[in-house]
Amino acid sequence: MKTGKHWQDIFATVIKETDFVLEILDSRNPIGTHNKMIETFLLKNRPEIQLILILNKSDIIPREVLKEWKLYFKSQGYKVFSCSAKHHKGVMNLLKEIRHLGTRPNTNMLIVGYPNTGKSTLIESLTKNEKKVGTSARAGFTRVIQKIKLTNNVFLIDTPGVIPINEKDETDMAIKACMVADKVNDPMGVVEAIFKLLPKKQFNSIYGINLDKNDGPEKLVFEVGKKSGLLISGGKINEPEAQKLLIRDWQSNKLKYYSLPPSMIKKEKSEPILTEQPKYQKNAQGIPKSLRKRKKKSS
Repeated sequence: MKTGKHWQDIFATVIKETDFVLEILDSRNPIGTHNKMIETFLLKNRPEIQLILILNKSDIIPREVLKEWKLYFKSQGYKVFSCSAKHHKGVMNLLKEIRHLGTRPNTNMLIVGYPNTGKSTLIESLTKNEKKVGTSARAGFTRVIQKIKLTNNVFLIDTPGVIPINEKDETDMAIKACMVADKVNDPMGVVEAIFKLLPKKQFNSIYGINLDKNDGPEKLVFEVGKKSGLLISGGKINEPEAQKLLIRDWQSNKLKYYSLPPSMIKKEKSEPILTEQPKYQKNAQGIPKSLRKRKKKSS
């Protein structure tokens, strides 16, 4: 992942030949996956470039939530589209808009997004597999910057790894699926954040365990490790592997979640809206700061 000056140098070069920027957001966490540093950089260096937001993975959140997120971003002055690149839903509408914008020859559209927002899958869907792009559930899979012909007039510029990320906050990175479980130094810190974001009954349903209201994240790790057969010598639970399993299940959406737009937060009461697709945050500002750092236990 390119950050700091390295990111700025690369991005400054790329945007010299860019006419539009397509930013891919995860519909489950649009604010958290919307990179304001990119927008600030564009306003400073190429303010004439239009930033278009694409809410991907739209099929895994309720329609009413998706509708309100689109209204929210439109009210902020953005052009916004939604799609499910994996299932090719909404992609033709997006392609139609791209054709409309790319009326002159050699129109370049820079496509950016956090790892695991489905950027490579969307490129593959837009190009109808004519230009193969490697995809993987692992963050940062694609490595080479590519220029891909989309129409007779339009080219997509893919910039894998060229996006600013606060790499010091590994909990936030793991929650956004920007850091694979095996690279997390404090997986229990991430598990504690996930535990706070989801109802216990979802863990019970997914893993076939029985957490009660007084159980904490340590009990979750123990029960998941036991149920999954993650044992070490002496029959003890392999806690680090159980923690990583939980993180992987979060990142792959086996543990389901979504965030609410501001309009729905104002109407919301204390109870979750849906249990099948539970929301995971009480505000629309990405991951709550209280969840980003693991509190030190008193000795």
